[in-house]
Amino acid sequence: MELNDVVEVTLTKKGADIINKINRNTLAYFPSLKIRTDYKEGDRYREQLYEIFYKLGVHCCPGSDLLFTNLTSVE
Repeated sequence: MELNDVVEVTLTKKGADIINKINRNTLAYFPSLKIRTDYKEGDRYREQLYEIFYKLGVHCCPGSDLLFTNLTSVE
């Protein structure tokens, strides 16, 4: 798996909350974008692996809650 590969993950509640917050902040600056802000626990999220690390990496540390599960590469 490479950082540029598109992957799909299953979001946990905390991961969904973080993605929703990031997307709401993005929409505040770029309201014409069509991005979701209603992810919930169990939803599948598809993005390039490096983007997932960029968005969620700062929230991953020893002892923290899982942000996603089921990392799979999308062909």
